[in-house]
Amino acid sequence: MSQGVDVLLIEEQPATSEGLALAIRQAVPAAAIAVANGGPHARTLLDRDGFGLILFDFGLPDGGGLGGLMHLLGVSRGVPVLVVCARYDALLVSILKSLNVAGVIAKSDPLDAVRSAIARSLSGQRVFPDDFAPAGAAAGDFSQAQLRVLAALGTGQLNKQIAGDLGLTEATIKAHLSAIFRKLGVTNRTQAMLRARSLFSDPA
Repeated sequence: MSQGVDVLLIEEQPATSEGLALAIRQAVPAAAIAVANGGPHARTLLDRDGFGLILFDFGLPDGGGLGGLMHLLGVSRGVPVLVVCARYDALLVSILKSLNVAGVIAKSDPLDAVRSAIARSLSGQRVFPDDFAPAGAAAGDFSQAQLRVLAALGTGQLNKQIAGDLGLTEATIKAHLSAIFRKLGVTNRTQAMLRARSLFSDPA
């Protein structure tokens, strides 16, 4: 493992930031850590190259939740992104597995587990809780198109608006929504919208 890796830590809370920085330095003693205290600051830091790993706090007030994460993945130029959550949530873990993230860790995880997750991410492994199996309908993987529709649904957009923004037909949006309802374990748009909105903030 490279001892000179640069790590971008996107975290607002000083106590959490210090704990994660400690785990990073245990995994990579000579790591250079850049700390962004929010989404706008992170975007500024991402303008420069050289990061070997990004740790993203899913619960940042201005982080955008699922939508913010998807944007980060789009601009991170292939840098592994390790997602930090308040706790493990069945649906969120399932969705994160569908995305191209390095993995997920919880703030309540022991320091050794966080250090190991960071080291494994830097070695190219994907890191998800071994014994955490999403139950029921949430176990299904989401396609990239379904995730984009889900993110738009969380903002309250109508099918016509989502179709226009994504360059798809309304019939295609309806088909995606039917699949999303099934995977979320809900029966109507309102239930799906409420569940989608919950994904725009860290599950508490």
